[in-house]
Amino acid sequence: MNNATAVDEKIKQVDKDFDLVLITERFQESLILLKDLLCWDTRDIENIRLNENKFDQGKPTVLSNQAIKILEKYLAADIKLYNHFKQKFDKKLELFGKERMQDEIARLEAQNQQMKAICKIRSVLYHFAIEKRIIPETVNVADSDEPYCKLLVDEAIYEESVDIQTVRANNAMKMSKHNKINQIKDNDM
Repeated sequence: MNNATAVDEKIKQVDKDFDLVLITERFQESLILLKDLLCWDTRDIENIRLNENKFDQGKPTVLSNQAIKILEKYLAADIKLYNHFKQKFDKKLELFGKERMQDEIARLEAQNQQMKAICKIRSVLYHFAIEKRIIPETVNVADSDEPYCKLLVDEAIYEESVDIQTVRANNAMKMSKHNKINQIKDNDM
């Protein structure tokens, strides 16, 4: 979107439609604000960071001032959207309270550690082939057989040990039965 008015209108629409926009680089705080907004429990937002120990492939790319200006112009709408919701997010954090947020983060981290222990989550170094190169990457795996634990980590790691298609087919059959039961109930009325 190059039209500044259209961008402003879209921001207003998103602002009206969403009470909270999560900020990726403030993910834990975002989840805590979401938990508070929806009256959830800490268990409802427990999470693990996938690929948190990502293999360092060297120094980050340094952009020239000219490249930065080109990107800022090209991404102007995205930057405006981000800045608007980042500012709102910062205000929500301020209203939530710094000390309260620190307590909530500590509680969430403790819950996450407990969940990692229960699910026996560990990091494993895998080697992925990407464009004829082997890229080492650390991924999290769950050694627990609990389905809940398997949902917390990358499904692709388990495709060999769990027949994902069978699980999906079983779920589809359950939904089909549920829909048929509802149709029968509707026809009886």
